[in-house]
Amino acid sequence: MAVIMLEKRDNMGWSSHTRDSICLWFRYAIHPFGIVLLSMLGAGLLVAVGAGIWRVMYPNNDGWKHRSASQEDYMREVRSRNSDALMREGMRTKYKLRTSDPSSSVTPSA
Repeated sequence: MAVIMLEKRDNMGWSSHTRDSICLWFRYAIHPFGIVLLSMLGAGLLVAVGAGIWRVMYPNNDGWKHRSASQEDYMREVRSRNSDALMREGMRTKYKLRTSDPSSSVTPSA
């Protein structure tokens, strides 16, 4: 008995001793890959249903709050300044890289 338990087994859980006498298709109705795939799909469905129930039971009331026009103008101005600063920094770095290369055809202007 111990010899059979220690034999090398295939992917379906059968040893070479029992594989000869029984057809492998009767061991599992679904291939092991299918079992794993169905388990993953079931877990994903369970998470989606749980998230839906959570959203219904505990709604999020801290959603988008309307800002005043002055706050929107201020935020627009700050974004514009930051964008301009990033563009200036990028151009300065690009200019330094081009002028530091002696084979570059770009010549710095005073």
